[in-house]
Amino acid sequence: MNDSAQESGGSKPSRAGRNLPAAIGVGVLLGAAILVSLLVERRLFIGIVSLAMLVGSWEFSQALRSAAGVRVQIVPVLVGGQAIVWLAWPFGTTGIAVSLVFTVLACLLWRLPRGTDGYLRDAGASVLAVAYLPLCGAFAVLLLLPGDGAYRLITFMLGGVAS
Repeated sequence: MNDSAQESGGSKPSRAGRNLPAAIGVGVLLGAAILVSLLVERRLFIGIVSLAMLVGSWEFSQALRSAAGVRVQIVPVLVGGQAIVWLAWPFGTTGIAVSLVFTVLACLLWRLPRGTDGYLRDAGASVLAVAYLPLCGAFAVLLLLPGDGAYRLITFMLGGVAS
């Protein structure tokens, strides 16, 4: 603890690393956008999920690169991730499975020209990036398909928020 801050009557500095009021505001706005998309036009939710998958996949790949020097094949991950999410609505699990297979194949082939040094590490990280984020987003879209899907998703998200 900072003794000089206590002695001078100042408040303890935040260690959160972010502006808490701004983070709360952004969270409320995102939550409102998600609720409106679910209750007004469910297909808007797919757009929100796809945007989140783009940002999340990019952030995940940059974190792997900075922490461990792993080079995620970002182009096939981003393009294939979008295919996985968008094909979940019209084709269900078949669309997810087919787009996942083609995305994994694209990740493996995209890495080939750089040689065998670190191939398994980089290709495995690319497959992880696809299976971890876009695949989960596609299953959120699948939850939306039944007539009461919007309420299922709201209940699921409230469980996460409440925990």
